[in-house]
Amino acid sequence: MLSSNSKGELNTAKTSKEEKSESLIQKLNVKQILPQKFYSRHAEIVAKELLGKLLVRSLDNDLLVGKIVETESYHGTRDPASRAFGGKKNNINKYMWNKPGTAFVYMVHGNWMFNVITGKENEPSGVLLRAIEPLSSVDKMFELRKKINSNVSDVRQLCSGPGKLTQAFDISPKLQEKNMTVQSEIYIADSDKKQIAMSK
Repeated sequence: MLSSNSKGELNTAKTSKEEKSESLIQKLNVKQILPQKFYSRHAEIVAKELLGKLLVRSLDNDLLVGKIVETESYHGTRDPASRAFGGKKNNINKYMWNKPGTAFVYMVHGNWMFNVITGKENEPSGVLLRAIEPLSSVDKMFELRKKINSNVSDVRQLCSGPGKLTQAFDISPKLQEKNMTVQSEIYIADSDKKQIAMSK
């Protein structure tokens, strides 16, 4: 990336996207990744404690990071709002019986919904990520959102709904059943407010 200073001189010393991503990766210590035991609890508890945590998405040379600000819990086979309501498995909801900390992606009204499985294996429950505050690689998030809605311009609306955040983070069924408790294309990490700040 090239830029000019106030004197019109060419400056090539600015940090590249690759360097920014590498720097942020270093700040997001692997030990900050939420372990399986974090998710191995009641969905309502996990939903509350996910607030303020960081959703991390590795995408080519970009590291997309956002603070989770809204969640919704689903409590298994007796919850009418849950995909597992009634206890019958199908091609859409079968992933809810996975291990806690596993990604679950499904579509509603043309938008992908991103969830993480909670509780005990074979006892379906989960948490839907509803909204995120963008922190890193914000320009990349806008680029991804504009593939679907070219009018997106307000950062406050960038990831302010479950469908918006999956667009901004390029989340689709290709991430189905991903283990969110290890470093991979997508995971959730504990936050360090002193280290993480919004960047483009």
